[in-house]
Amino acid sequence: MLRNDASRSVKTAQLIRDRHNTAEALASEAVTITQVATLAQAQGQGRGELLAQHEDVLLDAARGLDEQDFKQVVKQWMATADDHLGRASARHIHENRYFNLHTTFAGAVVVDGCLDPAAGAQLQAALERRVTPDPKDDPAPRSATQLRADALIELIDDAESGDNTSSRSRARANVNVIVDLPTLQGEPWTPKTRVELVGIGPVARETVQRLLCDSYLTRIITNGPSQVLDVGRSARNATEPQRTALMVRDGGCVFPTCTRDHRWTDAHHLTPYSEVAKTDLPDLVLLCKRHHTAVHDGGWFLNRDPETGEVTVISPDYAHSRSHLLGRAPP
Repeated sequence: MLRNDASRSVKTAQLIRDRHNTAEALASEAVTITQVATLAQAQGQGRGELLAQHEDVLLDAARGLDEQDFKQVVKQWMATADDHLGRASARHIHENRYFNLHTTFAGAVVVDGCLDPAAGAQLQAALERRVTPDPKDDPAPRSATQLRADALIELIDDAESGDNTSSRSRARANVNVIVDLPTLQGEPWTPKTRVELVGIGPVARETVQRLLCDSYLTRIITNGPSQVLDVGRSARNATEPQRTALMVRDGGCVFPTCTRDHRWTDAHHLTPYSEVAKTDLPDLVLLCKRHHTAVHDGGWFLNRDPETGEVTVISPDYAHSRSHLLGRAPP
């Protein structure tokens, strides 16, 4: 006996064993063994429970039809069953969707989730529209997973700003930072040092410096952990007119090889705001999120010539490259 024939015979025997009504109909010769074999094949692909529910209806149909016509009826039933199972599966996936954020001991945030197919396709398409491979001469090209991670943050920026036009607002979600002033000013770490993102936990001082580059700043002075002595006003580090001037002057991210335009940039302080407590246009440049992070957290250094507008970029290993901003064509 061929393998396929043996498989059909086993499935038919199992159906007769498991379905009392089918076994009785076969024993009384109300249905044929071929019709039973057709039912046995139909219960594959997860249709077994539905076949049990519709067993009597299908057996009644078999009694009044020849074997060929019965096969057509069973095919129609299979299509209906598959449609029902598909909808049930879709509901199951949707009802079991989830999205979690976990903070590691080191302060990294791990994203874990499961979306239904439609939502997953939307997210994938939105990310792909924003994923642009780095130029071949980029000193530190990103991997595909890093590109998608950066694209996800751009999606969040879009949602917070309300649009993605050239005049997009710079409105951001509130991220609360708790930091000791001496620490922010660069004093050495002590056991009492406190630098943390509310809801996330401790972070590096450079991370806070990067956030302060282009954000509203509110001071809260306390005497110990609970007694609030003073609450200052929110102050924009870079005003909208300054951002407009930066858009005209820089065009986009000033980091060499980067082509991100001004819509996807932060206003970066060449001299940390905590050191000078002021925001002047000559001391500002535009950096995309990736290179803003590289400067603060990755050890890169920027210097802008106030006369020529030339920005010198020094890598952590002191390799130099230059970006000529004067007369720069739009990316």
